[in-house]
Amino acid sequence: MVDAVGGAGGARPDPTLLSFLRQAVLPVGAVPPHLLPDYAHLITSHTVVELASLRSFYREATKSPFRALPWSRGVLRLRFLPASSAGADPPLTALHMHRKVHAVVGIVHAPSYEGGLAAAADAFEAAARAGWPGAAVLRLFAFEADPASAAAAAAASDASPSKGGSGALRLVSPFPPTDGDGESARAPRDALAGHAAVLMCELAAALLAELERFALSTSPAAMDLATDADGGGAGCAPAPGDDDGA
Repeated sequence: MVDAVGGAGGARPDPTLLSFLRQAVLPVGAVPPHLLPDYAHLITSHTVVELASLRSFYREATKSPFRALPWSRGVLRLRFLPASSAGADPPLTALHMHRKVHAVVGIVHAPSYEGGLAAAADAFEAAARAGWPGAAVLRLFAFEADPASAAAAAAASDASPSKGGSGALRLVSPFPPTDGDGESARAPRDALAGHAAVLMCELAAALLAELERFALSTSPAAMDLATDADGGGAGCAPAPGDDDGA
């Protein structure tokens, strides 16, 4: 996951860049068409995240291989793909990590989702797990959520599993309501960009933590390198002398 940059001697590895971590962007429910592009832009515009900005959200493991990262100048690069074109993870994912979907990002317009934010979170988690079971990070960005729902999502996110933090509501990151009706307590639209930047730093830190966990816990012996041909499926005839009657 290292970019190559040009130089006098041609392309060379640049250790300041970790790239490209693929994210599937999944609308949940009927997001109003005139709002979806703006909501998506708030998220997908954050394709480059400085490692230095993750320090408040990320803590290295004791034996982390990331201690040597150039934290003062490095960046994490994200690639956002519509859910319809993200595709499923390829076979032999361990050998094609550049094609793996590492995170699923949901977008929901809370007032438009019948059943409330908790139901939207359940639907998002089910769709994300079904479409990308290998995705390590799931986040549902909720727009125009009412204060009670936003508070419930914040409480679920902060709670441990033993205190109810295991529900899908823990995956919700609410945005403050916009100032469309002029109420002073609501956030102006330009303030949403700053809120999105903070949420994307948290998402990037979660991705980095998952990469660290993978690097610390995975060995070649633990990787699943099996293909359909290894299972003796259709089109795979037994070798001569391998059948029981030989």
